[in-house]
Amino acid sequence: MTGAEYLEIMNENGWKRTKLVKILEESIRVLEKNGKTDEAEECKWLIFDVAEREQRLGMEYL
Repeated sequence: MTGAEYLEIMNENGWKRTKLVKILEESIRVLEKNGKTDEAEECKWLIFDVAEREQRLGMEYL
């Protein structure tokens, strides 16, 4: 998934880019820079899970 698609999903669901999400996004950049595209893709799905849970709980993990 492209960066634009990632952001579109985040925005469509009203998910916030919290501290934990931003840390994971930085991990994506490092993974992609090192050619680990499969791991970067997994990290995007992890972010969706985290963001959805934070929204549902009404709190941030960090």
